[in-house]
Amino acid sequence: MAQLFPAKEKTHADEKESEGCARRVGAALATHALVFQVTSLGRGGKRLQRVVGVHPVRDCTADELHDLFWETVEHLYMHAGAYVAAAVCDGASVNRLFIKMNTSGLQRGSPNHFFQSWCHNRVHPRRKLFFVSDPAHALKKPANN
Repeated sequence: MAQLFPAKEKTHADEKESEGCARRVGAALATHALVFQVTSLGRGGKRLQRVVGVHPVRDCTADELHDLFWETVEHLYMHAGAYVAAAVCDGASVNRLFIKMNTSGLQRGSPNHFFQSWCHNRVHPRRKLFFVSDPAHALKKPANN
């Protein structure tokens, strides 16, 4: 029986190209999913919890997080009329730098001086947006120190 697709002899150049392609694909794939979830403050006994953004990221930086966060805050207001009152995140270094950038105006490489836990909401400058550590990390940090 004749083969429809006869096997092609692989050359050294074909193997090199295949390895290069695998490296490019591996570098392009996300390693994490950055998830934004909205939770209501629970007025009137009603609670809402919904995922409003899943962003595949690779080596996410504070600048990328900053852009994605404020874009999400803007979309929540424009499409749902929702005001964001607080952002809760863990103690990862990217999150700490993101908080520092927003609350103090300090950038990468500056000392870790946190002057306040809020910033003016960029979508609604008259409103404050607070940055809060998640409960597990809020308890872990003082215990470790």
